[in-house]
Amino acid sequence: MFARTLGLAPGLLALAGCTLVMQGTTQDVTFSSEPPGATVSVAGLTGVTPVTLTLPKEDHAVDVRRDGYRDAQVVLTRKISPWFIGSCVMGVLAAGTDILAGSWKEFDSTEVLVTLEALPGTVQQLAVAVESDPSGAEVLIGDVLYGRTPAELRLPWLKGDTEKTLTLRLAGYRPKSFALKRDERKIGPVALDLAPVRVATTFSSTPPGAEVRVGGRVLGRAPLTVDLEWSLKDGPRAVELALDGHHVEKKQLAPRQAELAAALREIVDEIPLKITVDPKGAKVTIDGAAAGEAPLEAKLSWSVSRVKHVVTVSYPGYATKKIELSRADAARPLDVRLSASP
Repeated sequence: MFARTLGLAPGLLALAGCTLVMQGTTQDVTFSSEPPGATVSVAGLTGVTPVTLTLPKEDHAVDVRRDGYRDAQVVLTRKISPWFIGSCVMGVLAAGTDILAGSWKEFDSTEVLVTLEALPGTVQQLAVAVESDPSGAEVLIGDVLYGRTPAELRLPWLKGDTEKTLTLRLAGYRPKSFALKRDERKIGPVALDLAPVRVATTFSSTPPGAEVRVGGRVLGRAPLTVDLEWSLKDGPRAVELALDGHHVEKKQLAPRQAELAAALREIVDEIPLKITVDPKGAKVTIDGAAAGEAPLEAKLSWSVSRVKHVVTVSYPGYATKKIELSRADAARPLDVRLSASP
């Protein structure tokens, strides 16, 4: 398939024209200004420098404006694209296609820098040094990027301006904004705080369904996955998993720990049961285990998984009797009367 495509490529170029195929009818042009933050208007598009705009390959008049500066206009001109020479070699059809499509030329430059002239008495350029810890942070005023720390900047001040809001932005750290006074010449080094890291944390419990509390806040019931934020200075967090009929399980969640599992222990109540039998001396077994001869007192364990007990009473010459006890019967004495065997 690839070989067939390669075989078709010369035909496609001849039919469409080298320039149209390789460059198309538009180009990206990057506009910047000194100072930055100027509004660029061209071909019905606008942007604030520095900005990259996709423009049709035509001659354009570009308007550049910024408060306190003279309006500027530059002309974006074109030259013949080297690819058009290839179209001419391919033939009249290819060259004609490029000309008709308007793709046969390209912009003289795709990087346009405009230096603006300040209006008399309106703008003053003042130097300021900005440093951050760590370095490499972007320095922004509004949405306009002025450089990266450490930076020696010349900032424009309009008449009557007393301060600007500077923002330092660095990946992995919290953005930090502060006021820059007109008469300040050095800022920093400004300490940047690490941004919190979000960790998807999975909580599970045996048995499932335990309520999950982190730092006293209920997150839901296990199994559960939630995003938790951790900063560099955070220590372990207290976790509680609670389920009816079970002891609350308390654990520590380490910073950035991704999984936490807990096995919950049942709450077991031991309630004494008094057993009397007529006739006396009958043998008593509880859940298949010998308990002794009646009368006797036995301790029965009750929990969410142990909800009944079977008491078996036997005596020679009498019919054996089985009694099933529920939790509601736990507090009442058990009095058994055996019937003589037929």
